[in-house]
Amino acid sequence: MNKAKLLSVGDRCRFASKFLRTTGQATGPDAPTSHGPWARGTVLTVKHFSGGVPVLVQVTWDNGAITAALATNLERCR
Repeated sequence: MNKAKLLSVGDRCRFASKFLRTTGQATGPDAPTSHGPWARGTVLTVKHFSGGVPVLVQVTWDNGAITAALATNLERCR
């Protein structure tokens, strides 16, 4: 199942480990306490395009920043 389909408004999310590794950021217990691997936020909006698959997600991060990210680069978290 595509993780992107699981995201909806109000969900807690983070960047997916697979995405972070492709950008050269460490993940897991040895990861530095940088923003990327440890970023957590709440989904504000989900943009659906062709086929109804969510593509663009607007997130309010815990540090107060609001950014957009590709839904496939995010995953749900607690």
